[in-house]
Amino acid sequence: MLKSLLLALERTPGSIAAKALALEIARSQRARIEGIAVVDPELIAPPEPTPIGGDVYKQRKDAVLIERVRAADVELAQAFGAECAAGGINGKASVVQGSALATLNAASAAHDIVVMGGDATFGAESVTPLVGGLLRDNPRPLIVTPQAPLAGLKTLVAYDGSIPTLRALQLFCALGLRAQSEALVVCLNPNAKTAAALAETGAKFLNERGYKASTRPVIGEGDPAPVLIDAAQEVGAGLIVAGAYGHRGWREWLLGSTTEHLLRTSPVPLFIHH
Repeated sequence: MLKSLLLALERTPGSIAAKALALEIARSQRARIEGIAVVDPELIAPPEPTPIGGDVYKQRKDAVLIERVRAADVELAQAFGAECAAGGINGKASVVQGSALATLNAASAAHDIVVMGGDATFGAESVTPLVGGLLRDNPRPLIVTPQAPLAGLKTLVAYDGSIPTLRALQLFCALGLRAQSEALVVCLNPNAKTAAALAETGAKFLNERGYKASTRPVIGEGDPAPVLIDAAQEVGAGLIVAGAYGHRGWREWLLGSTTEHLLRTSPVPLFIHH
């Protein structure tokens, strides 16, 4: 059962949606929640070429930018703490200066799961590659939220029978997320019998743990992201569950260009674990 979660506090639309989801999970699971706003100087004011004598000007400009982000983050953390208190949720928030990736990795050790917006910038001018770093280095499962997630009730499970997908599914169930909800197990495989058998295995695991699972074996190869997105929209899913590694199809999805495709276009949050 989920006891605590870590939320990356940010002001982007996806991060605001992540906060709402994290508060909902904390409330339903009676779990504690820690929100962290990170002031990352390397992201806010990255090194750049400067003309002779321009170093002092850049340092002053960078200091103003960093302080501006810090002040905004302090307000964000205070507002989050007040929101938790008003909702009767055991929550706290803090502002930390340092590497966003290192800070979240270190803080996650005390929690069961990390929740963040897929569009988080942490003060940078564009979206950071933080999700990839957390997938690579963090032992905890990650929920990545899009800017305007669909509020679907079903859970879509991307399943290929590999050890990482087994681990992801086991963690999802063990944490009690979306308990007793309907689930659809999607398996992409070039062999029809294999796809059907694997999907049935995933559905059986879910059914034995209180979920109401059905299957959708898909015959084919290639980019699985459109398959998952189409299925999520069709059945009204509110979450996609997947392991971060698997055989070629899922591996390409979660580690290559298809990862970016899904993170950029998925209409629902993604529960991902390596």
